[in-house]
Amino acid sequence: MCSKDCKKYGIAAGTSVVLVTAMEFVVHHLILSPTYQKPEFASIWNTPETMNSRMPAMLLAHALFGLVFAWIYTKGYEEAKPPLPQGLRYGLMAGLLTGVHSALINYFVYPVSCGLACSWAAAAVVECLILGAVVSFIYRPHSH
Repeated sequence: MCSKDCKKYGIAAGTSVVLVTAMEFVVHHLILSPTYQKPEFASIWNTPETMNSRMPAMLLAHALFGLVFAWIYTKGYEEAKPPLPQGLRYGLMAGLLTGVHSALINYFVYPVSCGLACSWAAAAVVECLILGAVVSFIYRPHSH
């Protein structure tokens, strides 16, 4: 039988998977799509058909990110400290570690503008801050 903390992790992880998928859709499909379609960038992306055929890989990436994001939070949770600041601190560090790192590497590898790379980095940090806040609200083990 799963403990109460295990169930809270499951809810936090499931919520993280849904949120990261939704936020990535908003950022890349709605907000940055016009940038991606600019002539200077259009030729570097896979075709829509190729992307659609690889969608399971994208969804797997979001699922793994959400599950691991929540799991790492549970391992660093400090009972004596308020949850929200812990979640925001964790989200900031996760965003800097994953998003800024990836954006800088992609800026080096692909012929994209510094502005686009900065947009990727900023989006990742904001997404992780939101995820950190949400996970901290859901995962409050023991007495919370």
